[in-house]
Amino acid sequence: GAPAAACAADRIYAWGALAGVVFGALLLLSLPLVTRMSPVPAVQAAARPVAVFAACLQPIVGAVFAGEGIMQGLECFGAISRLTIAGAAALVISLRVFEPLGLRGVWMSFFAFNLVRLVGVLRFHLRAGPLAGASRWVPAA
Repeated sequence: GAPAAACAADRIYAWGALAGVVFGALLLLSLPLVTRMSPVPAVQAAARPVAVFAACLQPIVGAVFAGEGIMQGLECFGAISRLTIAGAAALVISLRVFEPLGLRGVWMSFFAFNLVRLVGVLRFHLRAGPLAGASRWVPAA
């Protein structure tokens, strides 16, 4: 029933965020490899803060991908489309706002894009979607 489906969806969100933490940690652990990817010190210096920022973004992205997968499984394609449009609008606006920051501004825009999508999938899951009203308590079998 709906309570069991809501619990399963909660677990999917948790696994998505956990996978994001793992991938973010792997990205941070791979930072020493930057010196092997480019011999140019300026490129190495520019890559490090971006890699750290990207690593921090991974848990958000993991939860977003999990949430969008849940929405696809529930066949809520219109909601996914609206969410993607809202995220794209945030991306375009952020690119304009953060343009003076160069590459860091692009990554800030990716953050805005994914933050809008995270808020959207969580709102759908907890407030607006078909599993929103389901009790999260499932008695032991």
